[in-house]
Amino acid sequence: CAGAITDPNLIAVCRAQGAPAASIGKIPLPTSGQAQQSSGGNPYLLPETAKTWTVGAVIRPRFFNNLSATVDYYNIKITNAISAPTALDVINACFANITASSATNPACTGIRRNPSTGALSGSPADTPGLPRQLSNLGKLATDGVDFTLDYRHGLGTWVGSQAKLAIALGGNWTHKNTFQATPSSVNRDCNGYYSVNCNPQPRWSFNERTTLSLGRLDLSVLWRYLGSEQFEPLQMASDIASATSRNAAAQAAGKALPCPDFQGTDPKGCLVDPAFRHIKAYNYFDFATRFNVNEHFELTFTITNLFDRQPPVVGNTIGTTAYDSGNTYPSTYDPLGRRFTAGARIKF
Repeated sequence: CAGAITDPNLIAVCRAQGAPAASIGKIPLPTSGQAQQSSGGNPYLLPETAKTWTVGAVIRPRFFNNLSATVDYYNIKITNAISAPTALDVINACFANITASSATNPACTGIRRNPSTGALSGSPADTPGLPRQLSNLGKLATDGVDFTLDYRHGLGTWVGSQAKLAIALGGNWTHKNTFQATPSSVNRDCNGYYSVNCNPQPRWSFNERTTLSLGRLDLSVLWRYLGSEQFEPLQMASDIASATSRNAAAQAAGKALPCPDFQGTDPKGCLVDPAFRHIKAYNYFDFATRFNVNEHFELTFTITNLFDRQPPVVGNTIGTTAYDSGNTYPSTYDPLGRRFTAGARIKF
């Protein structure tokens, strides 16, 4: 409903959603690219139902002493999932196919706009925005492989004490991670993608810790790996379709194109900036040392994010505010940088 509008059916939909007549053709985009949303509980919710199975193996080769590994394939399917449609699902349910009857379609009238500006942002008191109530209509499915490796080896004597090396690795490869909020929603696979519909989930991830024990002293390095990710293709396709439609409407009305640049930086927010469409693989390293002064007293010192790896910058509109904060994803990537911790433990 933003920009030039010539389709009478679309105008009727915008009006039915609460946009005042004077706002048609100049409705502003949501503040910070975040459309208002309304959600809440549902007293009729039922328990979810899951079907899961897994198969795995434990490997302890005789020719390689002190080495053990596990490989487990898992497959999980959840029906009657307690879920809410994504923002894009709500928008597409109404705007993907505008017809003469759309102005009375509950999928359209359920969206409520700012009564003053027609925008999808404003005071919660009068702008409910996109309806995202919980239901049991969702389906979830995921499968992949978990793997671990553990190796320990003696290194002989060091200053009168036994020196030891220990390597422990635990990781995951996800084959798919699909989510369908309602039967009419897209069955969206968010594996390796991020957007307003997908919270970041790398296809590959693992933690590997190497510990060198020298008598009372332990030196340890933790390697945390997060695989690369891409901006969700379905979200990009939706943005391109929206930008194309807005340009066509503006051109038909003889107005300036609101989305002049599909490939480069788009200051009007029609498409995601190219710099924000990819997150490369991330490697974090933590260093820790522990010194047993005696059987009752222990000192520890830790450096987290040893090389001060900065989080990826993706802008503040690429995801929902629940996960995208400060132009990054602080629940997935480290936003604090290098930090130091010291501690002491007394046993008695």
